[in-house]
Amino acid sequence: MNTKATFLISIFPLFYSGQTIANRSISDIINYDIKKKSTEDIDGTPYLSDTFSISKINHITNSVETRYNIYTDEIEFKLNNNIYILPKDESLYDTITQSDGTIIKLIQGSYYFVLSKFPKLNLLSKEKISIDKNETLLKNGYNKEETPSYIKEKTIYYILYNDKLIRIDKNFDILKTNLDKKEIVDYLKKNKPSVKNSENLLELTKFLNSINID
Repeated sequence: MNTKATFLISIFPLFYSGQTIANRSISDIINYDIKKKSTEDIDGTPYLSDTFSISKINHITNSVETRYNIYTDEIEFKLNNNIYILPKDESLYDTITQSDGTIIKLIQGSYYFVLSKFPKLNLLSKEKISIDKNETLLKNGYNKEETPSYIKEKTIYYILYNDKLIRIDKNFDILKTNLDKKEIVDYLKKNKPSVKNSENLLELTKFLNSINID
């Protein structure tokens, strides 16, 4: 069995279990607004990866090549050598699973990376890229504009619970406010997870799934 077939079979249950919305072909959602190549000269990349990845989009029957533009917060897909933008429709195309296992989910009009697959609560991350307009101060006191650069901002993590995004802040205050449980406070005191450490946050998410939140 070839790699593409294996990939599609492996993710089949994720999207087709209990599905009631009819699937459609990727050609049915082309908006005919072909993405134009930017004429701006900017160093770096706005993409998670410049390379397109074979992907499965829920409610789309055929696999398609996609890449995520972090700067514009858009999923681009390629068809017949043209590049299109996936419509932001949370009732249809809200989950994109790439062949390397990366899962991108559309929530409240923005894309997030799904970092866990627990039954009740899951860890998500949000990436952002901005443009830094580089300038150099010359000896005569004038600023000389240089080629701007794409700059990756710090990753923000969230807990997704009952379709609600709970941001994980430095001291976990938002989490403790939204999930008011003594067990959570005790866990945080004992384990002292770091908001910058995704492994710590995965362990925290696993713990949250092990206790009674409701």
